[in-house]
Amino acid sequence: MKRIINWMKENKIISTIIVGVAVELIATAIISGINKVDLIKSTELLWNIIFKFFSTILNFNIPVWIILIVIFLLYILLRIIIKIKENENFHNEWYESYTTDSYKGVLYNWDYYKNFEGQLDLSNFRPICTYCRGNLTTTNNYRNSHYMIPHLYCPNCDKVLETPSREDINQAELFVRNNLKKRLEEKIEKNELRNKK
Repeated sequence: MKRIINWMKENKIISTIIVGVAVELIATAIISGINKVDLIKSTELLWNIIFKFFSTILNFNIPVWIILIVIFLLYILLRIIIKIKENENFHNEWYESYTTDSYKGVLYNWDYYKNFEGQLDLSNFRPICTYCRGNLTTTNNYRNSHYMIPHLYCPNCDKVLETPSREDINQAELFVRNNLKKRLEEKIEKNELRNKK
């Protein structure tokens, strides 16, 4: 299903035609069921309804230039909405894609939230499995080994991983915060360049 949706996103013209034909076929089937006529007559009926709809609109005593202005204004409104959406994505993309990084051979993952001042901050900063990126748990036993200090264990991969110290985790979080600061500075520079254009 995901492949079909991705293909439709990539091939917008073809998918629009396919959706249009599918809607026409479904509408025809519904009309034939309601009016109790065969499929060919219901197709003819559907096209007559569409034609009457457009002919009714075009037969009003509205000058063509007013219709063209309305279409042009709708086009401009659509372009403005698209531009606003692009800017919203641009404002968030600098950090939304950055949720995983490696520090001293240990892979970390985190979430974002906005604090009460509206500033972006990290939450749930934790090491994750370097093999499958799954969440980890701690264990004192693994097969025939017993550990005095709990080790990180991935139940997906069935592997015991290096357990970072609290100091290493704090350093990794500072490393990520510094990278976020760099990304924010790059975003501000890109935004300034966009505004100059």
